[in-house]
Amino acid sequence: MLHTQTLALATTVQLVSLSVFLTFFFFTRRTYPGFANWTCALACLAVGYVLLSLRGIAPDAVSILAANYLLMTGMALLLDGILRFSGRAYSFALNGPLHLLSAVCVAVMAFYTFAEPNINARVVVVNLFRCVSHGACVAALLYFQPKTDRTTHRFLALLFLASVTLGIVRAGFALNASPLQHLYDDPTFRLFMLIDLGVVAGIVFCLPVLTHMRVEQELEQERAVAERASRTDKLTGLWNRAYFEAETERRAREADRFGDELSMLMIDVDHFKTVNDKYGHLSGDEVLRSIASLARTCIRSTDLLCRWGGEEFLMVIRAPNEVAAQVAENLRRVIEGASFSVPQGITISVGVANRRAGEELTSLMARADHALYRAKAGGRNRVEQEGGDASRFSPLYLKWNPAFSTGEPALDAQHRGLIELSAQLLERCTANDRQSVLHLTRKLLDNAEQHYLYEECVLEDRRYPDLEAHRSDHRRLHEKGRELFDRVADGEKDLSAIISYVLNDLVIGHIAEEDVAYIAHAGREGSVSRSQPGS
Repeated sequence: MLHTQTLALATTVQLVSLSVFLTFFFFTRRTYPGFANWTCALACLAVGYVLLSLRGIAPDAVSILAANYLLMTGMALLLDGILRFSGRAYSFALNGPLHLLSAVCVAVMAFYTFAEPNINARVVVVNLFRCVSHGACVAALLYFQPKTDRTTHRFLALLFLASVTLGIVRAGFALNASPLQHLYDDPTFRLFMLIDLGVVAGIVFCLPVLTHMRVEQELEQERAVAERASRTDKLTGLWNRAYFEAETERRAREADRFGDELSMLMIDVDHFKTVNDKYGHLSGDEVLRSIASLARTCIRSTDLLCRWGGEEFLMVIRAPNEVAAQVAENLRRVIEGASFSVPQGITISVGVANRRAGEELTSLMARADHALYRAKAGGRNRVEQEGGDASRFSPLYLKWNPAFSTGEPALDAQHRGLIELSAQLLERCTANDRQSVLHLTRKLLDNAEQHYLYEECVLEDRRYPDLEAHRSDHRRLHEKGRELFDRVADGEKDLSAIISYVLNDLVIGHIAEEDVAYIAHAGREGSVSRSQPGS
């Protein structure tokens, strides 16, 4: 059997080393509330054992009372650390009783040191405190263990339970043993000290492991949050464009493989620019968030909904065209009947298209876009279905309506020219004549730019109140058109992007919507209509 003083020295060296290790870990690694308590606990245990080893050299008040008080304080701090690490704030009702008990135990030990010296009684007192404190640690670890990765928590609880068992056995031996003249005379003391070496080492080993596991869990959560953020729209929380495209392509492959039907809904908020101009962009953002929230209540968990950009949303569902149209109509009614943060009513227009086997995403989107255009041209706040693929569409003609006249002959002539040029461009798009489309697009953008400058002069002369907003819209249209032309010319975008720009941005979004506001100011009304050949 090892020499008692040697074991005492080994225990002291171990505790000091572990205390230094935890201190180094605390100051050099990412830690959490509670780790500082554990570091202080090891420091108290280390100093307590140092003082305990000075028995016979230092006064009893130091080598017995101070030493055991530090040992018991260390045990109490271990519990404090577990509670803090588990998210429990420090409170006297929760943490105070054990520290008070340590003070009571020291008072009792003082009695059995100076009034009626009794080593056996002191051993019982210390080990009973050990049982209470480490038993509380077991309860806290099991009660606050996480839902996943419980192994370390349970192993640490097992070590504390072993310490409780050791304390009970140790107290039992002290009660039944003959009175000891010196603690080192107890033959079981060396055995218990040797076992303590392993238990304490195991406990201290688990503390950094718990911390490391917490770091890994938080990193995993942060990665999940970052991954989710990379796939969602920040404003609405819906899927973003990049994820929608990738997921739709995957679902399209599945549909081709298993023969499923896919339908696309293209959703546009009616007169949304008016909301932004009249009530501000913050109100516009709130409207978009509300629409997204309402849309979530109208779809299944398997449906794919994204914010495509601006006030446009796209949805892909595994259903035939008729079912998709019913979903769109239900959504339209929900939006129409909802209350929003702005006084004016909010409605949506929806275009629905059913995917054909092997059809590319761009073609499906183009057909849904055409259906959306029909819904907007038909008066908005409605659902339109599209059939067939984009290559089989009859050419679309934009027709000038004389009722759109502003009273400015030059301005009317420019509007008429832009609409006629747009009609030629759409015809070439449906014919897939790329060179003609690029030529006509460049011509349309040049003519539109000249028109914008002239129109701004007219509006300024007539003191149009929304001139600055109109001028800003001109700049936006011009920049978007030039950028789109370059991307189509470089092959980054297909011709359907040109169709969408001409129909939704230039004709509907600006001439048929923004200029209508000007006509109202001028006391006149007008419209742009679309018809098939011969209409």
